[in-house]
Amino acid sequence: MAYKISTLILAAGEGRRLAEVTGGTPKQFWRGPGGRTLLEDTIARFSPLAPLERMTVVIGRHHRRYVDTGPVELAGTIAEQPADRGTAAGVLLGLTHLPGEPHEDVVILTPSDHGVADTRGFRRLLVEIIRHVQTHDEIVVLGAQPLKACSDYGWITPGEAAPAARLRPIASFVEKPAPEAARRLREAGAAWNTMVVVARRASLLGLFARLLPELYAEFVEAVADRERRPERLEVVYAAMDRSYDFSRDVLGQARGLATCILPASLGWTDLGTPERLRQWHSRLDPTPDGPKDGVEHVVSAA
Repeated sequence: MAYKISTLILAAGEGRRLAEVTGGTPKQFWRGPGGRTLLEDTIARFSPLAPLERMTVVIGRHHRRYVDTGPVELAGTIAEQPADRGTAAGVLLGLTHLPGEPHEDVVILTPSDHGVADTRGFRRLLVEIIRHVQTHDEIVVLGAQPLKACSDYGWITPGEAAPAARLRPIASFVEKPAPEAARRLREAGAAWNTMVVVARRASLLGLFARLLPELYAEFVEAVADRERRPERLEVVYAAMDRSYDFSRDVLGQARGLATCILPASLGWTDLGTPERLRQWHSRLDPTPDGPKDGVEHVVSAA
């Protein structure tokens, strides 16, 4: 079948670690020296791959004012979290708010606090992955070739693959290792975990149904009640006795996942520290953002 392409952007973080740079504004909504917010950069990075009306942005309860006053008009869906209960709850909220039926689309899931120097090369690689997922029911987590042994990143340990294969099986995930462990991971060929995921939406929902069945059932039931959806979601979030991490509690518990490792030449970085955010905004060349790179919604018609 011909799958539609949807984008799910996670933008619900408070960014407290970056308050010294952003003045307390959540980093994804902070307008830096380049004139655009990280959320706007993220939208520009992915909008050539899927139409805006098939985009869902997950925000926090107190973030509505940033979205409503932003210059980028979101033609898609805003999914507002009643509370912060971890990234797994945010992903599940977004997946259940995407338009259409779960079996219809391939989803690109991404955080909103990344920088990519070569966005055109990044999109070309994503097109390859999307086309693979359209024909092979695999969940692909993007890794990034590590320039340093960063201990504040999550890491992906890839398994063996055929020579020259673009995708490799994931052997394990390692969350924020100690510095010495991070050094060993890098030497062993592990990759940074970007948390960018490409998969069929039904497959991602299937992970939640298997690994967090009670949470999944509660979300599906609440979202199905269109007339009382906000109130029902309030109850679901209030009843959670813990936070759920998407990488640890979902991806890390799954089997049969694959990874594609971004080459260092694409210039991917996580902008989760004041130092990296400053370095990113000190670049002389802005991130290329135009859709004129030969991939405008090309996969939507595949």
